[in-house]
Amino acid sequence: MSLQIDPIHEFDGRGWFKHQPRPVRPSTVVLHATAGATLAGAVETLRERGLGYHYLIEPDGRVWKGAPIARQIGHAGESLGPDGPNVNRYSIGLSWVNLNDGVQPITGAQLDAAQQLLVILRQGLPSLKWLTTHYAITVRQDGGYRKSDPRGIDVPKLALASGLAAWKPDWAKRFALS
Repeated sequence: MSLQIDPIHEFDGRGWFKHQPRPVRPSTVVLHATAGATLAGAVETLRERGLGYHYLIEPDGRVWKGAPIARQIGHAGESLGPDGPNVNRYSIGLSWVNLNDGVQPITGAQLDAAQQLLVILRQGLPSLKWLTTHYAITVRQDGGYRKSDPRGIDVPKLALASGLAAWKPDWAKRFALS
């Protein structure tokens, strides 16, 4: 089955999420969870805050494109990843619509859609090498963290299935909280 990706303006009629020119080709995909139960709530919150994701995946596996991947979008905040600080500069943000409460799982349809999307991105972007999480790029050396998403994802398995390498800093014990 081929993956259908719809532009976010077909959802709310308001165009792409806020974005700006990207200075480099993306090397990293950062996985997120919206921490909300609905796409409508996530989109409204992101627009209010001037943030966004390149892709959002609903529980039924439907994929929404929030901005062109050639553009930088605010999804990572203060961060440190495989190519240094300011991860927004060199990454693609992919978020599952999910409460990220440790109870509601990422659905099988969401995981399947993410894997298909990652394969497509990897095939089209030779610069893409890394798969990581919002937690992994915000965890501090003392073990504290700013973000916990997405919970319960087997990042090494998803990375392997999509032709990417899983990345986390040496001091992170895991990719996300359980």
